Amino acid sequence: MSGSKEFLLIEIFTPSIAPQLETRIEERSDCLVIQQTLMGFVGEAIVSTNPPVPPFIKNKLSQCVSLVAKIYFPDKWPLFLRDFLALLSTGNPTNAEEMFCRVLDAVDETIVCGA
Repeated sequence: MSGSKEFLLIEIFTPSIAPQLETRIEERSDCLVIQQTLMGFVGEAIVSTNPPVPPFIKNKLSQCVSLVAKIYFPDKWPLFLRDFLALLSTGNPTNAEEMFCRVLDAVDETIVCGA
């Protein structure tokens, strides 16, 4: 994850797929693929130090994770918090702290405040 290609993928994913997550993706296996892919991206952002993942990618990824969590938690993704916290123990502690704050900020904005 290094730049504009990933940003574009996340930018396209969020508005085009998100409305369909609630209505069309009912299969548990499809939900798992989305969850695992997102957590893989978060894990890569935590581990990557050379080169580091750019801040704009981390922001967009955090927004995407919070949007999927809003739709899937708790019914289709009951272990969201456990999955997310498990990633924080891997990789660079500074990156882990940063992603933790970014995702929680996005969760607050998307879920708690209802944006």
